[in-house]
Amino acid sequence: MSAFAAPPPQYGQQPRLPFVPPNGAIASAGPQGVGVEHLGSMPQVAERANFASFQQSPVGSVLRIAGQLGQTEGQGVCLRTSDGQMLPVTLMVPPDRLGALTSVTVEVLGTKQSEGSLQAVCILPLPGDCDIGLWDEFVKMGRNPQMRHLFTPLEA
Repeated sequence: MSAFAAPPPQYGQQPRLPFVPPNGAIASAGPQGVGVEHLGSMPQVAERANFASFQQSPVGSVLRIAGQLGQTEGQGVCLRTSDGQMLPVTLMVPPDRLGALTSVTVEVLGTKQSEGSLQAVCILPLPGDCDIGLWDEFVKMGRNPQMRHLFTPLEA
């Protein structure tokens, strides 16, 4: 038997995992999302987009856009989108609450505003080391008319 394998369960016992992380270890492994409590108030499921598809979307569209957060010259927040463009983001929380989210790839969920910015409702970190180019291809594939039905949320 391996040193890492759990002993076989006895009759009537549940099998045990070889390693059970302490409480909170998984949740605290990386930066936490901001605004998660507001997801329930969104009027519909957010559609994934990049900067190009954001530009084509009508005002009021509910979108989720991946990229890296940064600061603009006027101390505003912007998102370098998966297709390399800078998108102004209006936050519902103070910028100082972003913390470690500025150093990882994130997905910003929000609504397109009339001035061409995204009103962020929620900012979620993407897990692991995200290949942003591959993510952008995934978004483009989901917007391809022949494949769109595979990526469109089902009506409840």
